[in-house]
Amino acid sequence: MKRELVLGSGRDLGTIGLVAALCGLYAGVLVSASAVLATLGDDTGNLAFTLQIASLVFNLVAIYVAAVVITNAIDTVLAGRLQQLALLRLLGARSTDLRRVVMRSTGLIGLVAALGGAALGVAITAAARVVLVARGTLPSRDYPLTSVVLIVPIAVVAVVALICGWRGSRRVLSVTPAEAMTGVSAPAASPGGSRDCGRSSPCW
Repeated sequence: MKRELVLGSGRDLGTIGLVAALCGLYAGVLVSASAVLATLGDDTGNLAFTLQIASLVFNLVAIYVAAVVITNAIDTVLAGRLQQLALLRLLGARSTDLRRVVMRSTGLIGLVAALGGAALGVAITAAARVVLVARGTLPSRDYPLTSVVLIVPIAVVAVVALICGWRGSRRVLSVTPAEAMTGVSAPAASPGGSRDCGRSSPCW
């Protein structure tokens, strides 16, 4: 099943890519800067380990915030396409297939965006390091470009995006063919009589 049928155009998922890219950028800068600072330390091994652990903690906090934003973004996108999803169910699409499409799309977008953001973060840190060395602020040494620890936050961002796709797509499982008929039919009064279920405002 094509992603466009479930999630619409790629622009609808721009928030997911933006948040994942920002997490990757933050991780790239933080991990690369920690590697530079560790090189300046006297006890490189212990200092490097401490800085890497600290950078991972800060990255996890940022990823947690990103998870909340991504989950809400997915839920918002699916809420706007509730009638389309219901019609897909009416035509025979299984809820597991719809959820699989959402998870695959969010996971892939999260991975690609995190990689791009991390690469940009490493490049920014390297450029800043070159400028500081040229000005004499940092001593001229053989600084590492980054650390292998950067793989961890990138992988976590991709996994978190995948999990957020699963959580955000729970709405898909609640869509039934009966809701499809309600979404495309004439407005009908809700059981409580306080709200109408029309074409433009599906009932929750």
